[in-house]
Amino acid sequence: MTMLIPVPDLLRSSYDEKGRTMWPNGQRVPFDRLQALSARDTGRATPGTIRALVAVDAELRSLTGEGNRHTEAYRPWSFQERQRVALDAWIQAGRPAKGDAAWRTGMRSAYVASPGQSGHGWGGSTDLHVYVLAFPGIRPGTDAALSALWDVMEPHGFRPIIADPKINASECWHFDHFGPLDVVRRMFYEHRRDGAQYRNPYGLTMQAGHALVGTWQGGQTQERYLQACILLGGEWCGLVDGRPGKLTREAFVRLTGSPWPDGGVVEAINIVRAVEPVQFALAEL
Repeated sequence: MTMLIPVPDLLRSSYDEKGRTMWPNGQRVPFDRLQALSARDTGRATPGTIRALVAVDAELRSLTGEGNRHTEAYRPWSFQERQRVALDAWIQAGRPAKGDAAWRTGMRSAYVASPGQSGHGWGGSTDLHVYVLAFPGIRPGTDAALSALWDVMEPHGFRPIIADPKINASECWHFDHFGPLDVVRRMFYEHRRDGAQYRNPYGLTMQAGHALVGTWQGGQTQERYLQACILLGGEWCGLVDGRPGKLTREAFVRLTGSPWPDGGVVEAINIVRAVEPVQFALAEL
């Protein structure tokens, strides 16, 4: 069972009833003709992310007359897995261009994170149709328009995945809402030079998100949940790998002020969840 819930109907997808983002005449689909994001299988997120999405939507409507156009928010583990396989096939073939002899149907050339390492999988990310959002006095599909969107998104806790608002940059459409996981993200970045296992702090943060909301499908879910809760409480315990060892036990003692319980992981989870910072952070998810 996961924490993910459907987004409210007022949030719109970037597609009309025929699955189009643009009409044949080259015009963008009018906002009132867009499907509700909740009508699509990607229209799910954590409660905290939904609150932020709704707040952004309200601000955009006041500024531009319409809200965001969401290409997708949630992405199931199985879908992420298939898309990653398609990317790996393209890489193994030497990254051929479409039309080359090595190109095969089903390949994917755009980057896809491994399952468990994407914010889409735990309900903390959204992709937007950034090329058509029209701010007063700013031409759509420009760096200036993307920058204006950043100015609205960032105060509500959304982080763009690229460093600068460049509309031609890959992934310029992707925004993460870490919420209380921001403390986890900071710790993984602080420890990224501690060893090869920490060199993907972004992906490791997303693994913690999966463990917390119940979308992890790699086994050892209780152990991973415990480790993620300890990180959420601000104590470093290393990887969310489902193998609680010395780092996890030491962090547990620092966070709770209690010795490691005789009841093991289940009792440890109950103790950690009762710690006020963890209670607050879980409520904010």
